[in-house]
Amino acid sequence: VKQNLMGDIEMVGGSANLIWNVQAVNEKGTVLGESEPSSFSVATSNCTHTAVVKSIDCIANVNNQGKSKYRVCVDYKNTGTLGCTLCEILLNHPNNNGGIVIQSNAATTVISNISAIPVTLTAGNIATICFDAEVNNGTTMSFWILGTCHDGNETTAHPDGENTRIDTLVKPCVCDFCKLLEWDSDQPTINIVSNNFNIIHPVWVLIGGGTTVVAAKAEIISFERYINDVCMPCDKSSNTWGNFVSGTWGTTAGIFGNANSGITGNTHHTLYWTTGTSPSFNLNISLPPLSNLDCCCDKFIVNVRYTFTFRDLNGVCKMCSQIMKYEKSKGVCTANPNTSDINNPSK
Repeated sequence: VKQNLMGDIEMVGGSANLIWNVQAVNEKGTVLGESEPSSFSVATSNCTHTAVVKSIDCIANVNNQGKSKYRVCVDYKNTGTLGCTLCEILLNHPNNNGGIVIQSNAATTVISNISAIPVTLTAGNIATICFDAEVNNGTTMSFWILGTCHDGNETTAHPDGENTRIDTLVKPCVCDFCKLLEWDSDQPTINIVSNNFNIIHPVWVLIGGGTTVVAAKAEIISFERYINDVCMPCDKSSNTWGNFVSGTWGTTAGIFGNANSGITGNTHHTLYWTTGTSPSFNLNISLPPLSNLDCCCDKFIVNVRYTFTFRDLNGVCKMCSQIMKYEKSKGVCTANPNTSDINNPSK
């Protein structure tokens, strides 16, 4: 065969009917003979698509094989022109490598739990396909998204595939969700008002990925008072000290928690909120009777643990805590009232 000649082919309606034959030609270009013409057709499709990773969320920490599990969502779009012919894309078609729309491209990527998807995707429409993927912690995830063009060839052993391979490096799953949080706060305002230790403190946490705060809790985990016996009033009943009197988160009043089994009533060391209108806490903690003598030093140190409950896009709730320390003195105090002039601190 010395050469073959092909003119421009005009495709009408996604196909073209062609005729071919074989000619015997000598070196001078003279046709010595030719075969009977035979007809054949060529079909093309208008299928086009895009595939973009929408989200990758860690759903399980590293197992004993060194793998983490992620929930992956991909937007697969039929980018064909609206109203086009031969441009529908079939998903889960059995002739396209077994018909599973998401397939692993590497032994280190294990695919499972693929979401329900439409059988046919018409031009301009998007299918969000989600699935679980186990991969070696912090390595590359590799998988295929398989689509099949509905152009007539889908019934053959080799259909026209609208396939995309995706390789993406995933972040390691952290064992502690709380390590993802960024705590922030303004400077607190601390005052002693009518035998109450008052704290006004904006406290919030920053986290992305659609995670929202749905509840909060404040706990008094330690209450310390430093004063010498000379200045200490006669009421030394420490069980009335260091209890929440009241507290708000934004404009919402906190609820006292129930006491442990066997004791009726409430514990006044914990306040709960299920909603909050702002990140600011306003807490009042009871104090013992205070001396009005300027020469006496009354110093208080209070540690409060703030616990926030988060809910992610999958509805899973998680809790993380942060401890804040507050100090306030009344009277004339040295740098360290637990030494020199105060020999008997009370806690």
